[in-house]
Amino acid sequence: ANYLAARQALYFKDFKSSADFYLAALNFDHNNANLLKQAFYAQYQLGNIDAAATLAREMELLNITSRFTSEPATAQAILMEDWDAVSVLADLIAEDIDAQPLAAIIRAWTLVAKGQGPAGLSHLIQSSNTNISGNKSAPAIFTIQAARMANYLGDAGETLKLADQLFERNDLSSQLLLQLASLYARHNKNIRLEQLIAQLPNGFNKTKIRKVLSHQKTSPKIAHHIAAGIIDASLIANQSKNDNMLKARLGLALYLDPQSERARFLIAQALSEINQKQSAKEQLAAIDSTGVWSQPRLLLEVNLDRSDNIGLAISHLKSFLDKDRKNAFLQKELGDLYRIS
Repeated sequence: ANYLAARQALYFKDFKSSADFYLAALNFDHNNANLLKQAFYAQYQLGNIDAAATLAREMELLNITSRFTSEPATAQAILMEDWDAVSVLADLIAEDIDAQPLAAIIRAWTLVAKGQGPAGLSHLIQSSNTNISGNKSAPAIFTIQAARMANYLGDAGETLKLADQLFERNDLSSQLLLQLASLYARHNKNIRLEQLIAQLPNGFNKTKIRKVLSHQKTSPKIAHHIAAGIIDASLIANQSKNDNMLKARLGLALYLDPQSERARFLIAQALSEINQKQSAKEQLAAIDSTGVWSQPRLLLEVNLDRSDNIGLAISHLKSFLDKDRKNAFLQKELGDLYRIS
């Protein structure tokens, strides 16, 4: 009965109830391989990393193998700074060919944490080369991670060399543009910073981004850099039909870096796509209204309101524009809302 209730809740996209029903079903059949797998995936998808890790350990004791089961334990080991354990777990993650970019990033930062910075950079470059297919360029996620790593290690020359390699590319996503702009801002390369900000979509408040980047501080925690790498690698993996774990991986990144507004926004975006509006709004509410992601947050909130109550969407956007009357992009968005209504 609990199993059927879990399946029905999943059909209606009530993921929390589904996860609870799977756990209840396990109380009656604790060694059921299928139930353990379903319960693990449900908890992981919800972002309950500690619960997912516990279920993964139970599966391991029963010799039950499944994809992704090493990932929650890896995040726990990263937060505990048990780098030997992280190294072993990263190798287990790499056994899944689709997860090899993720494993490579974790492995490289593990080497840095163990005092082997040059080896970490070398591992990223080697991983980048092995992911080149045909005449395509190396995946940009490895280069941006290498630049972040060089910056973390205090090697300004290598940081800017890698940043300049990325600057010459014309295939960077808005998220990679933001990370690259952040690196140039740290090294007072203002001309290149302005050029990158100009390339960002209009959905970002470029004036606000310029102000935020000028006052940023370097993160002292390797976990935060790994979290950023997990997001980048997961967005690439999500382009494959074989990988439907984007939301789970975003939750993994948020577990490592609870201050990651990028992870929160992308989770909210994923939730909105499956019509989980309330959960999406809860994630958006935790994003700083003065930060880099404040305007994308506002636009997604307005979009969520619009589908149910366009009057509420108009009111929401007007209240924001009262504080930012010179924002031409949002004025246009408000005009569109009036036209639609």
